[in-house]
Amino acid sequence: MPKRKVSYIILTLILLWQSTIGKEIDSHEQVDSLFMNGKTYWTNNPEKAESIGESLVEISKRIKYKKGEAHGTYLKAMAQWYLEKYSESLENIAEAQFQYQLINNEEGIAACYNSFGMIYHQVGDDGEALEYFFKALKVSDEIGYELGEAKTLQNIGVVYREQGDLDLSLSYFKKSIPLMKGKENILTMGNDHANIALNFHLMGLYDSALFYYSLAYQGFTESNNIAGLIKYYEKIGDLYLDIGFINEAEQSFIKGMEISKEKNLKEGIIANSEGLIKTWDQSEKSHLSDSLIKVLEPEIRMLKNPRTKMHWYSNLSDHYQITGDFGKSLAHFKYSSQLKDSLLGLEQKTLINQLKAVHDLESIQQENEVLKRNLDITKKMNLGVALALIIFLGLLIMISRFYNLKQKANQRLSDLNQQLRNQRRETEIKAQELQEANKTISSINSELEKIIGERTAELKKKNKKILDFAFFNSHQVRGSLARIMGLLEVFNESSGKKETKSVSELLRSQAGELDDLIRDINRILAEEGYSEDNPS
Repeated sequence: MPKRKVSYIILTLILLWQSTIGKEIDSHEQVDSLFMNGKTYWTNNPEKAESIGESLVEISKRIKYKKGEAHGTYLKAMAQWYLEKYSESLENIAEAQFQYQLINNEEGIAACYNSFGMIYHQVGDDGEALEYFFKALKVSDEIGYELGEAKTLQNIGVVYREQGDLDLSLSYFKKSIPLMKGKENILTMGNDHANIALNFHLMGLYDSALFYYSLAYQGFTESNNIAGLIKYYEKIGDLYLDIGFINEAEQSFIKGMEISKEKNLKEGIIANSEGLIKTWDQSEKSHLSDSLIKVLEPEIRMLKNPRTKMHWYSNLSDHYQITGDFGKSLAHFKYSSQLKDSLLGLEQKTLINQLKAVHDLESIQQENEVLKRNLDITKKMNLGVALALIIFLGLLIMISRFYNLKQKANQRLSDLNQQLRNQRRETEIKAQELQEANKTISSINSELEKIIGERTAELKKKNKKILDFAFFNSHQVRGSLARIMGLLEVFNESSGKKETKSVSELLRSQAGELDDLIRDINRILAEEGYSEDNPS
């Protein structure tokens, strides 16, 4: 089973559980999910599908969800068709289409066109059926609804096949295949493969038919489509019967009947019974066929579908011919022919008239809706004109006030701009003065740096000279002082007047030299700018 379908079923169960314990469905997504799940029941369990459709309509009305209301109505319509409630089904399809048109849901409109085509085909009006199918195809193509296109192409193929144009029919079935590639719709693909298989069967291409039936079986099994499986067992049984595989045909028909009985699907029971009767007649088990016919006769009389009844009585005619009861064979043949001739008879004309009445009602509803919309538009236009005048006067007043305010604002803005210009000029003048002052300061700083540099260099030069001179003269002074000190020693140790006088002369001489040296130092210092009054 596809994951997508499993998720729909799980969500539906959750939603149904919530509703039973008082928690209401209140979102559009929940309604859409319930609709998708309900669609899986209209062939397998139409009563349940109808019930889900009714619930969807009620829930959607409560939460004011128009699309959900249309979905619910359409779900009911299709379920009622499978339940053979044809009149109710027709009314609800028309109502669903009208609802879809109101909300401009083109997928829904295409689906309703498809349903009307199926109904017209069912009652034998293939011309009208094809007209609706091509309408559905056009809408689906315009909106890029490929799955809708695929289903419609299959329906067109079925009509052409029943008209006997197998090649044209097959071309429509094959056109639908590319539209389903990459899509999670195994059921639709299964139906298409089953239709292609049946065409190959009718053409006598049995190997190709078996291959496509195997693909169809895979699709119906994976999608758990009971109606598809029942149809598969019926058609594969017919194929086995035509190629002489009697036992395989019998088993296929029996399997189809068992599933149909389990799901209480009358048409599935009848279709597989017809195949089983043909199989037993070929295998000399006609007594089993007679027993089955007696059981099913009351059900057949209650059928409303003329095509199913026509096939049944045609097969009964063949059965009685094989068993040698030519009277019954002829009677059933005549009745089958009458049904075939009366596919557009009273009962079918009644259904067609119902269809046309439904469409007439739909047209009247649409016209009324258009008139109502036009009336609403006229009222709205009148109200709109009055509102437009009021709005226009209001706008004039607002524009006038706005103009005055704008004038005042512009004047205020002009004054502010003038103030800003004046301030900008003052700022520019001050900036220029500051720039000149900065230049002057910069010039002074440069001159000071130059003077300081020169004075520093001159001072360094003088200091070096002084240091050199002091170093030199310290040796000169120390030399004179050392000689004086040496003479004093000699003077202290001399004993004679002559020696003392000599030492004294030397001392005087050395002292004079020392005095001259000190005078020279003072003179040099004075020349360099140093004195006792200016020691620096």
